[in-house]
Amino acid sequence: MENGKKKFSLFSAILSVICVVFVAEAAAPVAAIGNSQFFWWIVLIVAFLLPYGLITSELGTTYTGEGGLYDWITKAFGHRWGARASWFYWVNFPLWMASLAVLCPDLLHTMFGFQLNTGISLLIELIFIWVIVLISLYPVSDSVWILNGGAVIKVFLALALGGLGIYSALTKGVANHYTLASLFPSFDLHSLSFISVIIFNLLGFESFVLLLTVWKILRNKSHNQSSLVGL
Repeated sequence: MENGKKKFSLFSAILSVICVVFVAEAAAPVAAIGNSQFFWWIVLIVAFLLPYGLITSELGTTYTGEGGLYDWITKAFGHRWGARASWFYWVNFPLWMASLAVLCPDLLHTMFGFQLNTGISLLIELIFIWVIVLISLYPVSDSVWILNGGAVIKVFLALALGGLGIYSALTKGVANHYTLASLFPSFDLHSLSFISVIIFNLLGFESFVLLLTVWKILRNKSHNQSSLVGL
């Protein structure tokens, strides 16, 4: 530990990417697309996710300031556009956090079966929001255990859900019969509307901005520079 600073290792960076990119709550909307989701996943990973990740990694490892997105846009277009882009990037988070807080009481009801009144639900939502606010006041390297734990939980949920899906398919059959034609979308307006659902799952890749902001405290600068590009 140098200069009293905690280290943010490459392993923690990878787990952080999993924690932020892997959106477990989007499993149901994606499943509703049907068999054609596999086509959209392949196309959008190649056409959107890979270029997006490579561009962000290249920017982050070339310009190593601690401002991330703000630094990059400021260098190119000035402080005014950097501030505007940062504000638009940030403004969605209060709405997203509030939507997750509203989900908490319903999730507890589904898991444990007890009904919560309006007052208790509001209290749970406020506690959820303030816990996140308090965590966000600390540097990433001090709260990295939360990101790592979230990644482990999400991987466990994915494996459990996948295992249950395979078991259900083998014992009870599948909801959608697989044919070659069913794997391709119809490319009408209804089919194209599903693209936004897939992109929503991939947009978590912007967590690279978070990781590249703390790039200076990674263990091995030269090694992790090439590793981040490959992540």
